[in-house]
Amino acid sequence: MDNSSDNNDHKQQLDLITKLVPLYTLEGPILHQVYLDLVIVKRWYLIQPRETNGLCYLEGKETASSPAQVIFPLSARKTIKVDELFSLFSKLQHKTTIESGQNATQQSLSFLTLGIVDSDSTISYYRIHEKLVPPTE
Repeated sequence: MDNSSDNNDHKQQLDLITKLVPLYTLEGPILHQVYLDLVIVKRWYLIQPRETNGLCYLEGKETASSPAQVIFPLSARKTIKVDELFSLFSKLQHKTTIESGQNATQQSLSFLTLGIVDSDSTISYYRIHEKLVPPTE
């Protein structure tokens, strides 16, 4: 992908996020901030805003060959309980579809990532699995 097509793709995604912000007055700005962090700072390969079951979130891939991930933006001021995490995982449990040009890949959601935005604009990412996962070495 050349630089101009990257810029056009990012502009289209930002336009979509701009349309989502008024619909989700609390989550919209946080979605926008996490999107910019993943695209500009972390330089992810692909990020796309999504909306389903009354939730706005991001789907993306760190690299062209990495699996698709769901990133759910969340304010650090919001209290979230364990049962709410399970509910969130259930609502987002679907076949993720990441489109890159004419290629689309589908895969099952095995985890989701919380992008927690603090009042000083720092973002912490936490990977949440539905079940216990053995430690890696």
